[in-house]
Amino acid sequence: MKNRKMFFDILDNEWSYFWHSASVSAPRIKQYFIEYFKYLLDIDVSPNTPTSEERFVNLMNKKYICNNDYFNFKDFIRHAIVMHIEKNIGGLK
Repeated sequence: MKNRKMFFDILDNEWSYFWHSASVSAPRIKQYFIEYFKYLLDIDVSPNTPTSEERFVNLMNKKYICNNDYFNFKDFIRHAIVMHIEKNIGGLK
């Protein structure tokens, strides 16, 4: 549970930092983003088949490739926030 908590703490911190660095208040869509992020990384938090602690460690240490650039975990969260915004705004057009 320690690694899972650390994973979601990092996610919370990066969510806050992303909006704070843009000098705007974070929107109230955080839960939608968390669901999107869990789907993106294939994380299951259900009691029947929860993602293992080892997988959370691997996800935090993994390098992610997007548009031919490698992102570390924290950078990838910020990138995923932008992808989430683009995806949802694209659906509004």
